[in-house]
Amino acid sequence: MTTRFINIVSEFSPIGHGQSLEQIVNYGERYLKNICSPHPEGFMHWNNLRDIMLESSTLIEFHAWGVFSELLADKLAIEYESGNHSIKLTDPNFGLDMINELVDDEYQFIDLSYFNYNPDIDL
Repeated sequence: MTTRFINIVSEFSPIGHGQSLEQIVNYGERYLKNICSPHPEGFMHWNNLRDIMLESSTLIEFHAWGVFSELLADKLAIEYESGNHSIKLTDPNFGLDMINELVDDEYQFIDLSYFNYNPDIDL
């Protein structure tokens, strides 16, 4: 069973991403395919993605849905109760703060994506 699990993870490398990520990619491609040739890439852990995003992007807006939307609304209510009325729900830095509170940077992931990798075999 362990060998089968390792083979599945190393073959498909889900790294915690599920069907919701696939839906997000498909949704974005609907708009982008008319102006460019989008190709999904960069499916990696949050701390790597965060670093890349912050180094090469200007944050313009944050949108949350599902449980994240509820958590963000709760965080906004706390800010308003403390007298900070200038923050907006779509403020990208506010959203980034929430994500940073939720993600444990010290968590040790077991990345099996290269477990069966052999650099001598051409793909």
